[in-house]
Amino acid sequence: MTGILPLVELEGPPRERGLFLGRAVGDRIHATARMYAHAFRMTLEELASGGLGFRDTVAGFSRGCLAEMEGIAEGAGLPLGLILAINARSELRPQATATECTSVAFPSSGWYGQTWDWAAAQEDLAILVRTHHDDGHRTLTMTEPGMLAKVGISSSGISTCLNALTCYEEVRGVPVHLILRGALQARTPREATELVRPPWGCSGNVLLGYGNRYLNVEHANQRAFVLEGTEPFAHANHYLGADITRRDLPRHRSSLARQARAEEILDGAGDLPHLERILSDGEGALPILRPYGPHEEFGRYGTVFRICMHPGSGVFRIAGGRPGDPYQDLSLR
Repeated sequence: MTGILPLVELEGPPRERGLFLGRAVGDRIHATARMYAHAFRMTLEELASGGLGFRDTVAGFSRGCLAEMEGIAEGAGLPLGLILAINARSELRPQATATECTSVAFPSSGWYGQTWDWAAAQEDLAILVRTHHDDGHRTLTMTEPGMLAKVGISSSGISTCLNALTCYEEVRGVPVHLILRGALQARTPREATELVRPPWGCSGNVLLGYGNRYLNVEHANQRAFVLEGTEPFAHANHYLGADITRRDLPRHRSSLARQARAEEILDGAGDLPHLERILSDGEGALPILRPYGPHEEFGRYGTVFRICMHPGSGVFRIAGGRPGDPYQDLSLR
């Protein structure tokens, strides 16, 4: 255990990495699978069956990712379908009532970050994974147990943020969390941006930070809406590049309020203290820093963690979701 979250160090080929991870945090992976089965009103067998429906898609995207998931399953003593389901949880239940996260980019200073708003249970389950590849490439991510990647940085100078989006269509393509993994695995920013830009048959917002630029891609099944630039930027949980949100405005009350508040306080130094203030902002009835409250699927729901990243220098900072929670400082090295 290091700081507020356990840090797992991985190296070697994909299946070997998966085996080590599955053995190291198997109890947390079991608990995460049970959490989603309960939230989605499925048995574990039904959840595993749903996950297996993504096996060929995952293999087509990256055989290495599939091999790593197979290793995780073996190491944790779980069926492969459950590991696939954890990685594809956004696609298995795209209309879930939870809406995740507020992301912020300050390209001029190279700082990027977000709140992660999700099930309170993940406060005691989420993990940090630092991976060392044979060619020297390194990644560091905060993720759910059994999930290959989420919010993170890489030695290619890339950071990844994620916001849930609902496009009101069935999505059966590449899971959005695998797109995050692919971006972190990329050896150059160009490789990462070329991976993230096209539609992949998923629903979600991917915000890449690299150098003094951001690339934001809103995925909507077979469409992708691209926003990019060098100015300060924020994104919550509704589409900015397309008029999709209007279909269900009540569902997006929190997202609309957080987006407006983030944009209101974007002006300023654009440095780390400024980023931390935005992610800790508690103004309004539907604030950016969201206290835990009741939720029909997850029991309790709110801001689990706040993450600040400087991919250019390999700095990764993470704090809990309550005002005053201290930051844990990590590095790629």
